[in-house]
Amino acid sequence: MENKRNKILAISRDPRFSPNAVDRDAAIFNDVCSQLEQKGYEVIKTTEQLCLKYLDSKELATDYHAVVSMSRDKKLNEYMSRLHFNIDTVEPLFINSPEQKLKLQSRSAIRKSLKQFSQYLAPLYPYDGMCSNGYWVKSDDVNIHIMNNVVFAKDIKELYEVQKSFVEHGIDEMEVTHNIIGRHVKFYGITGEFFNYYLDDTQASLPKEVSKKIKNTAMQIANALYIDVYGGDCIVSDDNSISFVDFNDWPSFAPCREEAAKAIAGCIN
Repeated sequence: MENKRNKILAISRDPRFSPNAVDRDAAIFNDVCSQLEQKGYEVIKTTEQLCLKYLDSKELATDYHAVVSMSRDKKLNEYMSRLHFNIDTVEPLFINSPEQKLKLQSRSAIRKSLKQFSQYLAPLYPYDGMCSNGYWVKSDDVNIHIMNNVVFAKDIKELYEVQKSFVEHGIDEMEVTHNIIGRHVKFYGITGEFFNYYLDDTQASLPKEVSKKIKNTAMQIANALYIDVYGGDCIVSDDNSISFVDFNDWPSFAPCREEAAKAIAGCIN
C-alpha cells in the first residue's frame, strides 16, 4: 500500500461526552484501532482536544486514507465537515461523517430528517396530544451535561416543573415525548449486516417478525441519517408496535464489543 493509503487517523471521544461511559467508550475505540492495525494499517491515535489545536492544518485529515472518529465536539466536527466538502478526491473516508455527526447532536434535527419514519418515533407533546403515561423531557442538544438532560415527568404539573428547571439551567430548547409503555430494547448497528439488540428484561424473546422490524427500521433510519456506526433505544408495546426513543452515533457496544470492533474495522478497505 502507498503510505497515504496505509494511514488512518483515529479520534477518540473526550470524557465530557462520555457521561458514565468513559471506560466503555475508550474500550471500543482501542479495540477498533487494534483491529485496523491487524489489517496492516498505520493508525494515528489522537484526541478531540489535540485536533482542536491544529484546525488550520489540512494535514489533520487530508494525509490519511480514512478518519475514524468518535468525536462529538461541535467545533471540530464543523471544521471536519467543511474540510470534507472541500476535498477534491474521494479520500479520506470518514467513519462517521462529520456533517451527519453534527445533525445527530440535535434531537429536533434528527426528527426533522426522519419524517418518513414518524410512525416509529415516540409521539411529541403538545403536537401529538396529552399522554396518561407521563412524559420524557430531553434537552435538544444531546451533549448538554450540566444536569441530567433526560428527565421523566409523571404528569403535566411535573412536566412544567421540569421544563422550568431546564430553563433555569440554561437549557431553552427541549423535546418532550410521550412515555411509551413496553419492553425496552437497546440496539447496536454498523453499516452492512451487523445488528444486535438486547432486552432489558428476562422475559421471553421477541417474536421473529418484531425483531425483523426493529432491525430493518433501525437500518433504514441509519441510512436516512447517513451514519455508519450507530445505536439507540426502542420500546416494544404490548401490541408489538415499535417506537424508537433514542438514536446516536457510535455507542460503546459494551455487550458485543469484540464483534463490533471487527465490523467497524471492516468498513475500511
